[in-house]
Amino acid sequence: MFKLNDYLRDNQGRVIVDRVTGMPEIDPNLRTFGRTMPTDILGLNLNVNWKGLSFSAVADYRGGNQIVADQLGGFLDDNGISERSAQNGRRAFVFPNSVYDDGTGKYIVNTDVYTHDFGRLFWNSDLNTNVTSNYLADGSFWKIREVALSYNIPTRILGSKLSNVIKGITVGVNGRNLFMFVPKSNVWTDPEFSASGNGAYTGNAVGRSTAFNMPPTRIYGANLVVRF
Repeated sequence: MFKLNDYLRDNQGRVIVDRVTGMPEIDPNLRTFGRTMPTDILGLNLNVNWKGLSFSAVADYRGGNQIVADQLGGFLDDNGISERSAQNGRRAFVFPNSVYDDGTGKYIVNTDVYTHDFGRLFWNSDLNTNVTSNYLADGSFWKIREVALSYNIPTRILGSKLSNVIKGITVGVNGRNLFMFVPKSNVWTDPEFSASGNGAYTGNAVGRSTAFNMPPTRIYGANLVVRF
């Protein structure tokens, strides 16, 4: 499970904002969210052979867990290159799903009290980047781990002399880490990345990524096998 900073909320989960400034407040207590480890794991293997042509693919799915990309998300918000920081034209906005106390202890749905701070003043502030629940996302994914295609060239095309020496020729191509499909809530990172061993972070912080993770890399290869 994750223990994260979150906003103060009413009993319906709506963010409580100041009725004058429109600004939220951070809950002084950490809140529990989701889980770090997947509950569902599925692996798929495909092998097809036809007239000397072979095709294979490996894919897998993991789901039922969440990830937190607070450092990376905070950096993107700070520099104004995240989708979140571009919302509302970087102008004052009505905080989403918010309410305010009308002075009698009754919470009113907020539709017209705009945030006092906006632009970088808000998106780089503690009220955004220190609220780690802002960077919590669905950690599920589909990945195409590997695809390979090969062909056994008929030795008869080599002629009788060469076919007496060469017993078989196989050519092939392959690719690894080719495709990744993630939910719309995950706009930051590969769900399999973790904070372990990155920069100042050590240990086995499964489910938490940092800004030090390198982007996923596709790998392509080719091979030629000659049998004598």
